[in-house]
Amino acid sequence: MAAIEKAYMAFSEKEKYSTVCSIKTIAEQDFSLVVSDYVIETQDLEVTLDLGETIRELDRLHRQRAGQYERMNTMLAKLMEHMEGD
Repeated sequence: MAAIEKAYMAFSEKEKYSTVCSIKTIAEQDFSLVVSDYVIETQDLEVTLDLGETIRELDRLHRQRAGQYERMNTMLAKLMEHMEGD
């Protein structure tokens, strides 16, 4: 998953997952910017996804976001108390 994200962020090619299209290729597709026009057929893909690891990463990100949300709420509550005290 990280390799796919890295290829996307770098606008680079990742065999079997992404490709950088030339303007000629886009012209051949009538300048369509619909992603599915450029997607590799699924039967050609060799998917190696560790679902357990993906779920753990999603849970970690969820906990991180929840913690950030709680810290933000705490700071906002203190700010409101300070403003009401003035």
